[in-house]
Amino acid sequence: MSDMTEYGDNRERLTDKVIGHCGVDSGTLMIVDPCYVDEGFDYQAYCEALGDFNHPIEWAGGVALGTMYGDGTYPVHGMVDSKGRVHAIYVNLGDEPVDPDDEEDWDAPEEDEDES
Repeated sequence: MSDMTEYGDNRERLTDKVIGHCGVDSGTLMIVDPCYVDEGFDYQAYCEALGDFNHPIEWAGGVALGTMYGDGTYPVHGMVDSKGRVHAIYVNLGDEPVDPDDEEDWDAPEEDEDES
């Protein structure tokens, strides 16, 4: 984990933390609001649109892309402020997939009971 330089309106330092893991069984990922993916999702059309999986595309109201190593479990990092609020996320697809049970830097922010 490392500190990121000042960021955002309040100029607070953010901390890079693993906030979860993303399982991949199709060799691809989508970042999308779940309400935009309906029961009629056409997986074949999705794969054809992705082509060689090497370039991100816009799909179903979000972004889709292939992973470098195919299937597996990838850590999801958050840039987190001192109150545990996530300002940005990234998934490290440049490393081989991990076993989330063995991930030493799992560090999800604790929920603040005062905030809703």
